[in-house]
Amino acid sequence: MKRLALLVAAVLAATTFAACSEKDETKEISIPILDTEEETYDLAEAAIEDISETYHVEASFDYPYQQTITFSQDGVVEEILVADNQEVKKGDVLCRLNTDEIQKELEESKIRLDAAQKTYDTLVNAGTSGSELEFAEIDLQIANAEYEKLQADIARYEVIAPSDGNIEITSFDGINPDIAERMDVSRGTVFGTMVDRSQKELCAYVYGDALNNVNFGSSVSITQGEIVDTKGKVTDIIYRDAGADYSGWMYVIEPEETDGFVDFGTIDVVFNVYEKKNVVTVPVEAVKEVSERKFVYVLVDGVKVETDVETGIENDDKMEITSGLSGGEEVIIR
Repeated sequence: MKRLALLVAAVLAATTFAACSEKDETKEISIPILDTEEETYDLAEAAIEDISETYHVEASFDYPYQQTITFSQDGVVEEILVADNQEVKKGDVLCRLNTDEIQKELEESKIRLDAAQKTYDTLVNAGTSGSELEFAEIDLQIANAEYEKLQADIARYEVIAPSDGNIEITSFDGINPDIAERMDVSRGTVFGTMVDRSQKELCAYVYGDALNNVNFGSSVSITQGEIVDTKGKVTDIIYRDAGADYSGWMYVIEPEETDGFVDFGTIDVVFNVYEKKNVVTVPVEAVKEVSERKFVYVLVDGVKVETDVETGIENDDKMEITSGLSGGEEVIIR
């Protein structure tokens, strides 16, 4: 019986093994394959070299100075004597306010002045002296001061061109001149702006933010093709508010040599900010930025390592690395 039981167990085991073997033969076997192909990169070496911060801007000769012209007196506009964008001369009357009321005061003041003058002259001719003559002289001085003040006040009812130039009227923009000539205005209200044609300068305009580290006296290099190659300096920096898309900074430049410039052809200005020697630099495109964090990928023994860096000045295609690299590392560009 024991032998019979062992025989049955052996048969069952053999049958089970055979069934499993048959089932495994029909199952698809997957074998993982390791991809050993190496990734290729565009590399550059973190160099130790000199770097300078410069800005390249196109320039032209222009009139950079504008003056804001305001009313110096409350009143009613009586006459606008110029058109928008008209060329005017220094001293031209641009606009005149109504002076009827002050003219009446001036006439009355003139009567008082004449009377005081007559009284004083009569006393002098009569040989009068003492306090009576002194009081008459004081009255004359007071009447004369009052008259001169009213004359000065009348002058403030006129808007005068402060220089030769082009006037851009802003107070009455889009308003019919006939209606504008009856408008009430207040002291300090802007009549317009005027381009001063007396000062033509070499100007470089930069849209948006001002150039970093460019100040009064900053040196520049100036070229116009092959006919002009000179140096210069920044003599003025003017902000122009012209709306979100066109506002910017006008850099007024004084060239060392003014001969040779022509009316056609681009004038190139290079702002030479400063130079650093023996610093670590990498190509600009190697520096990545996420939020406020900057980093580069360094290749170390074939492994790409992300390395945080701090940067300094940028010049064309080079970026100064002030922290994170020591020079000689292989950085990944792409």
